[in-house]
Amino acid sequence: MNSEISPTTTLSPTTTSHHKNQNGGSAIYSGGHNCKLPNIPALAHCYYDFPPLTQDFEGQKLSNLAKTRLLVLGAILSTITGFALGDVMIIWFMFAFVAGITMLLVVPPWPFFTQHPVQWQTPAY
Repeated sequence: MNSEISPTTTLSPTTTSHHKNQNGGSAIYSGGHNCKLPNIPALAHCYYDFPPLTQDFEGQKLSNLAKTRLLVLGAILSTITGFALGDVMIIWFMFAFVAGITMLLVVPPWPFFTQHPVQWQTPAY
């Protein structure tokens, strides 16, 4: 009998295991550490060393400042442009575009948002 797991294999809940990646984080996937499963997140943890998925406190401050400035600037520019052209839809579309770009810039944990990691104390018990 072939021991390889095919894409049509049904895995039972008892085959779930925890895997420590190189950053010390834990990835949960089915089937142990063989990394031959058709589960895409499991394969990603086998082949990639993911960056941290959170921003540190300094990164959150920078993200909040950038968000506020970009949205205010976008609101002012879209309002001026919309009134100059006499079209309210220009205001809405320009501001929606600025909001989308702002979201792409401040929501993901870009490397410049994760440069000051928090050093937590170890518990003393």
